[in-house]
Amino acid sequence: MKLSFTTMGTPGVPLEILAKEVKNYGFDGVDMRVHENGEIPQNLTSAQAEKIKELFKDTHFPGLLCYTKTLDDGEKEMELSVLKHLEIADMLGCESIRLFSGQITDEDGINRLCTVIENVLEKYSGNTKIYLQHHTFNGLTCSQAVEIFKRLDNERCGFIFSPDEGFKMDEDYMPYIPEIAKFTKQIYVADITDDKKYCLMGDGIIPFKEILKELENNGFDGYVTFKWEKCWCDYLPDYPIGFKSFMDYIK
Repeated sequence: MKLSFTTMGTPGVPLEILAKEVKNYGFDGVDMRVHENGEIPQNLTSAQAEKIKELFKDTHFPGLLCYTKTLDDGEKEMELSVLKHLEIADMLGCESIRLFSGQITDEDGINRLCTVIENVLEKYSGNTKIYLQHHTFNGLTCSQAVEIFKRLDNERCGFIFSPDEGFKMDEDYMPYIPEIAKFTKQIYVADITDDKKYCLMGDGIIPFKEILKELENNGFDGYVTFKWEKCWCDYLPDYPIGFKSFMDYIK
């Protein structure tokens, strides 16, 4: 099992320390953020990219968390934004970029999203893949993901399944797992309480081990990524407590 964490859990931690913590806690990779409060600037230079790669020379970058334009901003704006973030990912040697689609409420939204992704894949010749995330406010439902990825049918794009987001959407995602496993390239792991607050792994209601087993039985072999949303949820403990709870739970 390959393990990583997103830097939503380590806001403000210097990269020099972060690079050491990856191995200290037994992770294989780290998913950093392109964000004004993140680790990667949108105007990343080659020199900056080389310095980051040197710091993390023994660490994999399975995904780059990108906050690109979405369908809510318009198809052309989303397309250009995705292409720009693919360039950033290429500079860092990331395996993928994480995208939000924006809200999709009907068949037209699905058509528009597929067109944007197809246009990007036609114009982009690099190796970084495009992963769309399951998300409450800005992403896909599992039922939409099944339809979208069947239509795209391209190994250069895939799905990031985040069961906590499904719970927050009140979506019964379990019946879709055999289908979405075919397209799922990464799973985000976070536990949540009945009142939809994040908590330590194992203290909430997400049946993650059951979900992971079902995904693996249907072909999933991607990264398992700890999503500790400290940057958005001040009530969560700092990352050493969160990381330990994840490692104790997952192993």
